[in-house]
Amino acid sequence: MSKKYKQFIFRDIANFKQQTKMKKFLLALVVTGAMVTAVKAQTAAVKVNVILNPIQSISLGEGASNDVVNLEYKTVEDYKNGVSKTVNNQLYVTSIGGGYKIKAKSSVNNPVATTAAEKNIDGSTVTVKIEGKGTTYTNNIRDLVAGKDAYQSTATSGESLNVTYAAAGNNAYVDKVLNKQKTTYTVNVVYEITAE
Repeated sequence: MSKKYKQFIFRDIANFKQQTKMKKFLLALVVTGAMVTAVKAQTAAVKVNVILNPIQSISLGEGASNDVVNLEYKTVEDYKNGVSKTVNNQLYVTSIGGGYKIKAKSSVNNPVATTAAEKNIDGSTVTVKIEGKGTTYTNNIRDLVAGKDAYQSTATSGESLNVTYAAAGNNAYVDKVLNKQKTTYTVNVVYEITAE
């Protein structure tokens, strides 16, 4: 074998090895590209929205054992000084997204006797007062018919409110006992929460 022929064969072998390396490189590049394309084909985008809505709610709280409050006159002093009762944590309110107002409403001007519908006591002598962290108003039953604000506060994720009910002294009711028997006068108070 001649020297030229050996060089030719070695050159062909070297070219062959170089071409093989190039083919392997190109094959690896094609496979990698296919894998990247395959990965992209398997992805999906999801848009996540967090939607916040304002909420106002009111309910009887843990202090309200039931939905009845009795202001009972049992002594001469009660008739002279009046009677009041505070129900701690009677209302529970939530207001998310802003401040709120509570209105205490009544459908009648005066508490009515349960035994004689034509008999009543003056609604201006019975008051309702809501107490908490906000602005407090004291309203009588006649104010409630007009729908006046009873309480106002800022946003809260939950607040318990105390409610004080009071009825007049100064012997305002001495002539309201009917037929010499225990007499009950009733009015329904409805609490409503609205956004401020």
